[in-house]
Amino acid sequence: MSQSSSPGWHPDPADSPHPRAPWHEPAALPPRKRRPWLIAMIVAAVLGLCCIAPAVVFERSLGPSEAELAAAFDGVALPADVLLVKKTSSGNRLCLDDCVSLYRIYASAAPPPVLYDKITDTLRQAGYRCVPPAWQRPGVVWCGPFEPSHVSYWQRRDDQHIMLAVNPLPPPGELHRLPSDVTADPAWQSFADVVVSGGRP
Repeated sequence: MSQSSSPGWHPDPADSPHPRAPWHEPAALPPRKRRPWLIAMIVAAVLGLCCIAPAVVFERSLGPSEAELAAAFDGVALPADVLLVKKTSSGNRLCLDDCVSLYRIYASAAPPPVLYDKITDTLRQAGYRCVPPAWQRPGVVWCGPFEPSHVSYWQRRDDQHIMLAVNPLPPPGELHRLPSDVTADPAWQSFADVVVSGGRP
């Protein structure tokens, strides 16, 4: 016959027929190991981003290089009888004083109006279009037919334009535009000044 416990009374565990397992304090959790390699990677990524982002912005702010302009214009296949007799360049990508520009002079046995049409037809076939410059002059037809000493502007992309002027070849003794090591062909009748630059005219 079992004896009921009175309120407030608890049996002594020692009187229990079942052995009592010894009580142990729970072991403390080991401290989390820090991952220094992960922290180092995060720091390196942040530093790399801080270095690369300004470089990308700076590169995009630069004007086209001489090689980029030359590659773009060299893709324009001018007629074989339009001869390159001089080429120079000036400026810099930072556009300090002046952006990069290519200067080229072509000579031809064709009369000036014919040479003008040959070059402009080739530019159109290459995707260029004649555009008026940002500054205007009353009474000037920028994209009209050939006129002596007339300058026309051609553009294919927003970052590049071509300035073209075709003139009769000066008489002997006035070929100062040609390199000293180039002998003018007596058959030449005209020459073209071509300037390839970055930006809008």
